[in-house]
Amino acid sequence: MKLPIEIECFRKLDLRVGTVTAIRSHPALEGLAIVGLRLDEEAEALAPSSLVQGLQPGSRVVVALGLHPLSAGGLRFTACLMPVAGREGTIIPKITVEIPDGSALS
Repeated sequence: MKLPIEIECFRKLDLRVGTVTAIRSHPALEGLAIVGLRLDEEAEALAPSSLVQGLQPGSRVVVALGLHPLSAGGLRFTACLMPVAGREGTIIPKITVEIPDGSALS
């Protein structure tokens, strides 16, 4: 397990609510998926395929923005799905309340 980070580091993340618009396999890297998102604007996030099982277009999720671009298989990503570790493994939390796409979580 990695060492804990200071809460101030976590607070620097730009956490936003978004709606999943599409999920597809990464064309060059097996085991990775590309998740299309509707935020203030369209975005794409890279995630392990196992983590997005059960997500469907229309699912509401939390993403981190403002990250340094990540290159994977010739594609660039600046959004990251925010997984949560729980008793039954790592999951993507789903938003079930009315919050507009692109809304910041503080």
